[in-house]
Amino acid sequence: MSILKLNSILIVEPKPDLADLYNFLPQDSHTLHITSTGRATQYLRDKTPDLVIISASYSPVQIFHMLETLKECSSSSMYLIPLIFSIDLDHKTSFIPGTYWGKKLGIINSLSSKKEVELVLARICQEQKSFGYN
Repeated sequence: MSILKLNSILIVEPKPDLADLYNFLPQDSHTLHITSTGRATQYLRDKTPDLVIISASYSPVQIFHMLETLKECSSSSMYLIPLIFSIDLDHKTSFIPGTYWGKKLGIINSLSSKKEVELVLARICQEQKSFGYN
């Protein structure tokens, strides 16, 4: 299987200091950094990114709402959008919901190396033969 081309990446992250971590993403991708889940939800109503990165610093309710929006967005585009949760190790609490996400889920943290990020991307961005979630 080949790896999907990441033309657009949506980053939903409240803390701009983690920009170094996101420098490990493919440089030829268009990245959009949004600091609120509400604005990210609005964005997803009109656009379908190739990858979404969500901070684990948001509340469980905010994260579940984002996942529901991503599921709807995936349904309309007929493929499951790969998802990465980003953990800020300086943040007091982080929340990562238990979800399978059709083998398209990755986790990185504020200390992840370039190689770690590349390996996560390679695993979750494999082309899909099926719709992705059942």
